[in-house]
Amino acid sequence: MLIHLGGQEFIDLHYCVAIVNLQTVDPATRRRALAARPATDPEARSAVLTTQGRWLTSTISPEALAHRGRTSPFPGALYLRPPAGRGSPTRNPVSHEE
Repeated sequence: MLIHLGGQEFIDLHYCVAIVNLQTVDPATRRRALAARPATDPEARSAVLTTQGRWLTSTISPEALAHRGRTSPFPGALYLRPPAGRGSPTRNPVSHEE
């Protein structure tokens, strides 16, 4: 399942290691996460750490992002993953660089 980070950015739940609140996280982690934010991005409220060690920022609250990761999408949703075991390739997360 994909988590919508806002705008046109999504990350596959399987690539999500952590969702952090940038207002309450330690200063060093906040600096690392914000360093990955594009200059055109407004103030980020949360950040997602990927399995590749990359940070993606979002203006959406971390609570809302976490909820999106727990919620099952409605049947037929475009972002619904195919059932596992069908030999389909694993998707890569969408990032700021794509």
